[in-house]
Amino acid sequence: MSGYERMERIIRWLDEHHAEQPSLGELAALVGLSEFHFHR
Repeated sequence: MSGYERMERIIRWLDEHHAEQPSLGELAALVGLSEFHFHR
């Protein structure tokens, strides 16, 4: 999965779950990254 594909997946997820406040770890797990690498 490319960086653009990961970001697209995150943006789509956030759009569908806008009322939730996921942690950084939850978003990172969604695209198969560690919190450290997702944050970078």
